[in-house]
Amino acid sequence: MVTVQGEEQVQSTLNRFVRFENEISKMMPEFSSSLESYYRNLPYPSIPPNSRYIRTFDLKGSYDAKKTGKTQVTLINDANARGRYYAGFVIQEKTQARTHKGRWWTAEEKAKKPIDDFNESVGQEAIAIWESG
Repeated sequence: MVTVQGEEQVQSTLNRFVRFENEISKMMPEFSSSLESYYRNLPYPSIPPNSRYIRTFDLKGSYDAKKTGKTQVTLINDANARGRYYAGFVIQEKTQARTHKGRWWTAEEKAKKPIDDFNESVGQEAIAIWESG
């Protein structure tokens, strides 16, 4: 017969990790909702002088954050004009059109704050679970 000393402590630690993943999973719907709200409330840059463009604000209203995994959220913007999706040309770092570079923020740069806030919440949850045993 083989006896492993500390088996109960190992099992306790593993149980904490499972609880932690379950708690994060419970946090995801609220994070999804707050992420959508955050992006919908970001200000648009001012319209360039002498521009004839009339804002529709479709970009602002086209965010959808979906829980796509147990601990994963995907943010989508499906704003389109006449069936053509244009969000990438306005706010996506890799595909942003020259006319928008330097005037419009990018989704990637604006993601830092909500992700940092969420990570802080996750950290607090991890500490609470760890300390509770």
